Amino acid sequence: MKNRKLIKIRLSSYNKYTRLLITLIFLFFIPVLITSKIGIAIFSFVKLTAILTAVKTFLLRPKDLYLCIVLACLALVGDLIYLSAPESYTWLAFIAHLISSGFLIVSILFITRDIVTSKKVNRDTIIGSISIYLLIGILWFLVYLNIQLFDVNAFSYLGKAVQKPFDLLYFSFTTLTTVGYGDIVPVNSAAKAFANMEGIFGVLFPAVFIAKLVGNLPNS
Repeated sequence: MKNRKLIKIRLSSYNKYTRLLITLIFLFFIPVLITSKIGIAIFSFVKLTAILTAVKTFLLRPKDLYLCIVLACLALVGDLIYLSAPESYTWLAFIAHLISSGFLIVSILFITRDIVTSKKVNRDTIIGSISIYLLIGILWFLVYLNIQLFDVNAFSYLGKAVQKPFDLLYFSFTTLTTVGYGDIVPVNSAAKAFANMEGIFGVLFPAVFIAKLVGNLPNS
């Protein structure tokens, strides 16, 4: 019985980022399948699931884990209330995005530390690296949403203000991957600054992490 428990713990530790990656990938299909407010609500719920999945990998104390769950649920409630009356609850959406961004930053830092301190390269370190990259894109998406909350003309889509929130998710990842199609462009100074920062991350992150992973490979 003890050996079975030990094997289960080892398997859980080895595959700790797999569920997170699956959840993050699922996020990308929501804008394709559902484009209404319901889609945004589902996206917020799946985002909450991804955040809690990431937090669970930190091996927090039960008290801290419960606090994280409460804060994440409050962020979800804030998103849903904002969707019911966007013009009346801008500040609530701003706070909800800040809470989610805080969780994403902590998740990125914890997973990065776990991978950097790992002495060998395995499937989990690779999946963790991919998860970090996707989390960075979602983090910047939330930043762009907050910028747009206070300036509806912060981003331009073919000469007009961006109307759909998921367009900013698309913009975030085209910027992160340095594709830059040019259909959506930042207009105000804050949007331009954060877009530049994301582009820099998009260039440096793969280079640094690939170098780290290659450095951890055993010498033949």
